[in-house]
Amino acid sequence: MNDIATDASRPFDQSFSDDQRVAVITGGAAGIGEAIARRLSADGLMIVIADLDGEQAKALATDISGRGGHAMGKQLDVSVPESVAVLFDWLANDLGPCEVLVNNAGVASTTPLAELPLERWESTIAVNVTGALLMTQRAVPLMKHRGRGRVVNISSISGVPRKCGKDCLWDLQSGDYRTHPPARDRACCRQHH
Repeated sequence: MNDIATDASRPFDQSFSDDQRVAVITGGAAGIGEAIARRLSADGLMIVIADLDGEQAKALATDISGRGGHAMGKQLDVSVPESVAVLFDWLANDLGPCEVLVNNAGVASTTPLAELPLERWESTIAVNVTGALLMTQRAVPLMKHRGRGRVVNISSISGVPRKCGKDCLWDLQSGDYRTHPPARDRACCRQHH
């Protein structure tokens, strides 16, 4: 984790009110999601760590709260509309609408496209693309009603277009076509990326 995410020089906002800014972070229990949760907490937001691993999300929320922040952990499968609905119903009834949505949940596969099982393809698209859509569709109307809000979509570096080579593949992390360098061009790409 980098210094920005754990900067202790910035004081935690110890207040909590009905106007508390709420940030929902999908895939927030570890890695980049954890760093985002810690940083937004340091900035005074109430954090909802929404992750497929609900126990890990709750453990992180306990740690953040123990350090003076405000956080809650919830189990969420972004690829299941009913799971997304349960989260937003809970927000509406118990916490309030989110002002910040960070669509960070994602899965990756290193299996070559020609060998990728259809089930893996469908589950990857369901999490990486449909999950972000489902979350955003539920969050934006609430943000509009409140008159403010932000949606941040996180993707893999695999979503960055490559500049070498001409072979094309479907990038599961970004849900888009990207240039993939042939083996002979990989050395060139290593020098430029």
